Amino acid sequence: MVQVTDPAPTKMALAKIKSAVLFPRSNRFVDFLRDEIHDRESVLDVGCGESSPLQHLGGTRYSVGVDVYPPAVFESRRKGIHTEYVCMDLRNLSLPSRSFDVVVALDIIEHFDRPDSLIFMERIESIARRKTIVFTPNGFVNTDTPEILGRHGNNPWRIHQCGWTVEELKARGYKCRGINGLKHLMDGDCQIRFHPKRLWGLISRYTQLFAWHYPVQLH
Repeated sequence: MVQVTDPAPTKMALAKIKSAVLFPRSNRFVDFLRDEIHDRESVLDVGCGESSPLQHLGGTRYSVGVDVYPPAVFESRRKGIHTEYVCMDLRNLSLPSRSFDVVVALDIIEHFDRPDSLIFMERIESIARRKTIVFTPNGFVNTDTPEILGRHGNNPWRIHQCGWTVEELKARGYKCRGINGLKHLMDGDCQIRFHPKRLWGLISRYTQLFAWHYPVQLH
């Protein structure tokens, strides 16, 4: 990754080829975040959830986790993932310009309708002093089904409201990478579609290299 030397923030996007992270602690995903964040003094984790992958990085002196769902904030605080926490509607996020070195929004922008998602993107980009990192499906993925919501305690914030494509993210200045392999091997909740699941899970892993370099090819 090219080191940032100018004052303009770098924008990174992991355009998920599947609807969610199948292997959230996979080396590829965690190593990417570590490379992008490890030398930064402050990180804002927007939509931190109960088990943010940032917990596997270390090295950040100051981090703030923000989430709308109180049980998620409680559990993340119990694990001691971040320095501080804020429980609030992410659509009301308002912080001074360039107040954090890095702003991370993993699995967030797809949960707003399109107008709110655009406003949210503008806000986190203004807050970031050095980098903005977003993680989102490649296009719209429907998660509003009883089966999927039931897996997540019927949390209404799990429902996807919009989708972002690789082209749209690149148009905003993001450098995009694909993560987790071929989209069509998964259902809307990132569960392997086919049997035997272990075999198809391995196949999904092997398609990761292609996805990483050519995310736009994997709609």
